[in-house]
Amino acid sequence: MTVIPPFIKGAGVLFAGHAGGQVLGLLRNLMVARLVSPEDFGVAATFAALLSILDGISDMAWDKLLIQAKDGNDQDLMASVHALNLLRGMVLSLLLLFNAGFLAALFGVPEAETAFAWLAIVPLVRGLSHLDPKRFQRDLRFTPEVVVSLTSHLMGLVVAVGLAWWLGDYRAMLWGLVAQAVGHAMISQLLAERGYRVGWSRPRLKQIMVFGWPLLLNGMVIAIGNQGDRLLVGAQLGMGDLALYAATAMLINVPGLLLLRVMGGASLPWLAACQEDRALFVQRFRTLGAALAVITIVTFVPMILIGTEVVVLVFGDNFRAPVLLMGWLALGYGFKLLKAWPVATSLALGDTRNVLIGNVVRPLGLIAAALVLHQGGDMIEAAAALVIGEVIALVVSIWRLAMVSKLPVLPELGLMMLATSFCAAAVWVLWWMGDGLALTTALMWAIALTAIGSLVVIAASIPLRQLIGQQAAQWKRRA
Repeated sequence: MTVIPPFIKGAGVLFAGHAGGQVLGLLRNLMVARLVSPEDFGVAATFAALLSILDGISDMAWDKLLIQAKDGNDQDLMASVHALNLLRGMVLSLLLLFNAGFLAALFGVPEAETAFAWLAIVPLVRGLSHLDPKRFQRDLRFTPEVVVSLTSHLMGLVVAVGLAWWLGDYRAMLWGLVAQAVGHAMISQLLAERGYRVGWSRPRLKQIMVFGWPLLLNGMVIAIGNQGDRLLVGAQLGMGDLALYAATAMLINVPGLLLLRVMGGASLPWLAACQEDRALFVQRFRTLGAALAVITIVTFVPMILIGTEVVVLVFGDNFRAPVLLMGWLALGYGFKLLKAWPVATSLALGDTRNVLIGNVVRPLGLIAAALVLHQGGDMIEAAAALVIGEVIALVVSIWRLAMVSKLPVLPELGLMMLATSFCAAAVWVLWWMGDGLALTTALMWAIALTAIGSLVVIAASIPLRQLIGQQAAQWKRRA
């Protein structure tokens, strides 16, 4: 009896849950964008960016320890993680509260100082979340975490849209984010099997810190790399350009973040379960790499070519940005998705240092983008500069994985080069035809590049063909 079906089932549950969360988040953003001015939407985008950065720079991935560690079910370990999670929320809350004036001045919106101060509620409330729904993932039980995510996103949507209709400004997003945090903490407590307990166990704290400190540094780098571009655009080009940039980036985040969470969440326990079986681990490792190459083509080639029109359809014509902005941002996210391969593998092996090392170089792209903006460049040139960091991060992460774990990376590395080549070809089409590219022509290019690229990668990957054949045979027998 193969163990692949539970993995696929778990990935399906995660996909449905995170897809629902992303759709609800996108719906919240687009409805707020249509009910407030672009400038107010730009301010609202800074709220989300700031929270994401603060969350990232303080993230030690304690939830992943509960999944990866052999003793992850230990109650003392859970209590210690809860204590650190609550302390983290309190510290982040104080940082926001005492720096509200500085943040409002940085973005040229002094009138929003009070709103930045109220934003401090979000990390404090999230610090009270129960981590049992995370622990359930050890056994590929993803439904509770999905329920927490969907419910909290729905609460945020209802509050944000209602207040946007009533108030008509950026405060709608502020209180929508607060409502989402309250929902997350409340539902996680209701779905927990154990009582919420906070405790301090010295051996457990040592275990947590050994596992988490590289991921803390890694989180800082990721958070700055993921959201720093928005802060740069807002500070250098103003709220109007930030609104265009943020709307484009948000649309890319819907499939991009969804796939990162699903592939990362499902593949970590799938790989960790066979740490002791080298042959099976290598097979799953190679299958994951090839699958990510196909998913990258299927997701980002169409996004590059028709994504700008989707942004206009979703957010309105006031948010139409140059087509190359979508092209460069989506290409960068393609490299980021491919990096889920070495990241998930390293975490499954308990090698958190590789996750850090692979991300340390990512800010090189952000530095390049800052220099571009400082020299008078626009957001398209800044987006192109960001791709540099993503490429280097992927290469470094795969290289170190090969050196430390001795895993065979070359076959799948070639497939990833194929995937990114097709994505780059889509960007070239945008550059060649410019803003005058007709939607029908873009669709034809998207279909052709996606179909050819996917078939080439599948044909070149023996593990992926075997997986597809096994699943096809099982479905045929069940039919």
